[in-house]
Amino acid sequence: MTRRSELGDLWDPITELVTRALGGNTHFGYWIEPAGSEPIGAATDRLTDLVAGRLAATRGARIVDIGCGSGRPARRISAAGGARVAGVTASLAQFTAARTPAAREGQVTFHHGPVDQLCFPDGTFDGAYAVDTLLYEADRAGTVAEIARVLRPGGRLVIADICMRGPLHDRVLATATALERTFGLSRVPDMQCFRGYLEDAGMSVIGSDDIGRGVRPTYDVLAAALRNVEGFPAEATDRLAAAADTVEAFGAQPETGYVLMTAERPDLDRSGT
Repeated sequence: MTRRSELGDLWDPITELVTRALGGNTHFGYWIEPAGSEPIGAATDRLTDLVAGRLAATRGARIVDIGCGSGRPARRISAAGGARVAGVTASLAQFTAARTPAAREGQVTFHHGPVDQLCFPDGTFDGAYAVDTLLYEADRAGTVAEIARVLRPGGRLVIADICMRGPLHDRVLATATALERTFGLSRVPDMQCFRGYLEDAGMSVIGSDDIGRGVRPTYDVLAAALRNVEGFPAEATDRLAAAADTVEAFGAQPETGYVLMTAERPDLDRSGT
C-alpha cells in the first residue's frame, strides 16, 4: 500500500511526462564525471546496467523487476544477458505502457499487481531488483520480505533508491518531508534502514554503495520536466511547478544520497547449516 500524494490524480500524466524526460525510463540516471555531461537516456540506461552487473545473472536465469516502470530496464537486461525477466507494477498506466513495445517472445513478461503481494510461488526467481520502488511502499520491510520469498536459495536482490546520509537537521527534514508529501513517499530512510530491511528478511548484504553524487543531476532534469509542461490546466501547472521546486530543493541537499545495495538469500545446502 502506498501513501496518497499531493499530486493525486496527476499521477498517470506525470508517469508519461517523467518517462519522456528520463529517456524512456522511470528511474534515476547515473553519470560518470563530469556529472550531467551526457543525455539523460544514456545515464538512466547506465543505472540499469549497473544494477544488472550487481545481479550477475546468467543466460536463462529468471529475474523479477519489482516496480518495472516503462519496462525498458527489463527488456534491456534480457537483451544484454539472455535472462528471462518478469516485470511487476501496481500502476495500470505503467503496465499498459510496458506491454506496448515488442519484447522477445517468452523472455520478458509484465504483470499488474501489488509488489508487496507477488503472484509467484516461493523460490521462483534467481534474482530480483527494485529501482526507485521501495520508497513508495508503506511497509518496506514487508515488501522486501515478499521479494525474498520468491527468490531461490542463493538468489540475489539489488536495491537502488533514494536515501539520506545520517541524522537530519531541521532544514533537511523539512525538505524531505515536503518531498514525501508531494509524491506519496514513505519516510526517506538512511542506508542502515535498507540494510535492516534485507537482514530482517533473512538476506545477507554483500555490497553497499552510496552513488548519490552520480545521480544528482537527475533532480534538475525532473524539475525542468515538471516546469515545462503543455496541455495541463493552470491549477495543475501550478501544482507541478511547486513539485519541481521541492524536487530541486531536495536534490540540492548534501545529505541526499542514493543507495545501491546487493544482498543474497542464503543457500543453506552450500553453507552446511
